[in-house]
Amino acid sequence: MKTDYQTAQKTDSSAKSYKSRFFIISGWCDTTGRAPYRYLAEIAGNKGYKVVKVNPEWDEALSGQVFPTTRHDIVFGFSMGAILACMVCKRFPYRKLILASMTPVLDLSKRTLKMLGREIAEDCKKFRYGGVKATYFYGEKEIDESLRKIRKLCRIKIIPNTCHQLNFEYLQRISEEL
Repeated sequence: MKTDYQTAQKTDSSAKSYKSRFFIISGWCDTTGRAPYRYLAEIAGNKGYKVVKVNPEWDEALSGQVFPTTRHDIVFGFSMGAILACMVCKRFPYRKLILASMTPVLDLSKRTLKMLGREIAEDCKKFRYGGVKATYFYGEKEIDESLRKIRKLCRIKIIPNTCHQLNFEYLQRISEEL
């Protein structure tokens, strides 16, 4: 997992005082270096958070990439990154968990599971919704049968006129949660 987590762990007496850390976990085959994640990092930084960017290794099991958090931290994950965020918060304390367009693992086809690779597919098969307090976001255009099933398990906030992408409207709504 590529992360600046180790940097966030170091203390520097001259460093700015932060409210807490804000972890940003990128989506499938994505990177926190892309514009939407950079903009989200800027928003969080301007609100006083120490931003920690996490880019999972998508050819490795997500369960092996879980990292520690504290009761002061906010964890954000997008798409498959939201699955990792959920795994993190099931094991460690946190202040807030924001799951955006989390991959609906309830209905993954055999073809999709094969595309994800054996290790991540195994994690997805074992994954269970719930067990964490979280804010769930989905784009209005993402709502399909699999998300209707998820809606029965958790409360979802819908981003109007949005599909599976971190657009400006999506980022504004996430910003309101910080």
